[in-house]
Amino acid sequence: MAKSKKFNKFWVVAVDMGYGHQRAAIPLEEFAEGGIIDANTYPGIPASDKRVWEESEKFYNFISRQKDRNWLGSLAFGIFDMFQAIDAFYPAHWHLFPTLQLRQIYRQIKNGWGRHLIDKLSKNPLPLFTTFFGVAHMAEYWHYPGPIYCLTTDSDISRAWAPMEPNKSRIIYLASTERAAARLRQYGVHPQNIRLTGFPLPDILVGEADEGARAAILRRLPKLDPMGTYLNKFGALVKENIGISEYPESTKVAPPLHVLFAVGGAAAQMRLGEEILIGLAPLLAKGDARLTLVAGTSKLVRDYFLDKIRQSRLVEQVHILFTESKKSYFRAFNEALASADILWTKPSELSFYGALGLPIIIAPPVGAQEIQNRKWLIYLDAGFDQIAPTAAYEWLPDLLEAGTLARIAMNGYLQIPRDGKKKILREILS
Repeated sequence: MAKSKKFNKFWVVAVDMGYGHQRAAIPLEEFAEGGIIDANTYPGIPASDKRVWEESEKFYNFISRQKDRNWLGSLAFGIFDMFQAIDAFYPAHWHLFPTLQLRQIYRQIKNGWGRHLIDKLSKNPLPLFTTFFGVAHMAEYWHYPGPIYCLTTDSDISRAWAPMEPNKSRIIYLASTERAAARLRQYGVHPQNIRLTGFPLPDILVGEADEGARAAILRRLPKLDPMGTYLNKFGALVKENIGISEYPESTKVAPPLHVLFAVGGAAAQMRLGEEILIGLAPLLAKGDARLTLVAGTSKLVRDYFLDKIRQSRLVEQVHILFTESKKSYFRAFNEALASADILWTKPSELSFYGALGLPIIIAPPVGAQEIQNRKWLIYLDAGFDQIAPTAAYEWLPDLLEAGTLARIAMNGYLQIPRDGKKKILREILS
C-alpha cells in the first residue's frame, strides 16, 4: 500500500502472552501512539475477545510446562507442536494452503474476534505495527484503513504468519531474518510486501551509533578469553571490528564472570535454573562467577529459585531478577544484560540478542519456532548447546580457556544485525 503522507507516531500492538511479542515492541515505545497496546488486555476489550485470548494462553502455558515432566507430558506437547510446525525449507516449495492453526484463527476472527480493537484503532488510521500475526490478520479482515505492518519475531516462521489468501494481502511484513523473508515468499506473500529489517533491540544496549554494543563486547571479550586463545587466532578480525590488538590492562583484573539465565514467560524450564545453580556452585563459591536467575514476573519461579538458593547457601553470589510488572521487568532485564557476560536461555526471541556480542548457551528449545532459532544460532556459530548443566563447573572453564565463548560472542556481534529498530522506523515513518 503506497503511503501518501509521513507520520511521527503509529499504533504499536503486541500481546501480553509470555515476553516475546512485548519484547519486540518495547524498543519502539517512544513512537507508539498512546503507548503500546496489548491486544488481549487493552481497556474496554469485550469479554468474548478476552475469553478467547485467556483460553489460548492458559492452554499454551499448561502444555509448555508439561513438556519436561514425564513422557506423557512430552507426548502431549509434541502433538500440540505439530499444529504449529515449520516444514523443512529444502527442497524449496510453495506452501500456499492454510494450516489447521491458521484456519482456527480465522474461524475466531469471523466470529468477531478482534473487531472491537480494529474498529477502535480505525478512528485514527495511523500505520498499525504489530508483533503478532493474529493482529495483522484481524486488521486486514476487519478492513483497517491505514497501512498494516507485521514484524516476524523468530528466525523462521510457520504458515500461520501469512494470511489465508496471501496473494491478495496488503500486510507489509518486516522480516527479522533472510530465512523469514524467504518463508513468506514460499507462503505466497508478494515480494513487494516483504522488507528485511532485522529485530529491534533496546537503545540502552545498542547505543545511538552502536557505541553501547561495542563498549560491551570490548569489556566482555577478555573475560570470555582469559588465555587470549581467540585473540591469538583472530586478532586481525578483532582489531578490524573492535579496534584493539590486545586486551586493555584494565580488563585483566575483572569482576567475576556474570552468567544470566532467563526463564521463559510460560515458566517452562525453571527446574533447569536449579541445575545451573548446582553446576555453577563451585565457581560461585570461589568467587569466579556470579549468577542472575531471571524469574521475570512469575512469583512461582521466584519462590522456587529462592528456596533453591537458600539450600545452596550461595545467597550472596546469586541474584534473582523479579518484578511485579512487565514494564519493570523489561527495564531491569536490559540493565542486567548490560553487565552480563553469558546469556543462558532457550532459543526464543532472545536469540537476536546475540547481536550484542553476548554468547548464548542454548537451553533445550520449547516449540517449533525455537527449534528453528536454535538451528539459526548454530548455523551462525553464535550459540552453543548446553552440556550437562550440573557439570557446568567443569565444561564452562574449558570453553573459556579454548576461547570458544569469545568466538561465539564475536560471531553474533558480526553476523546478527543491530539496526532493526532504525530500519523499521525508516519503513513506517518515511
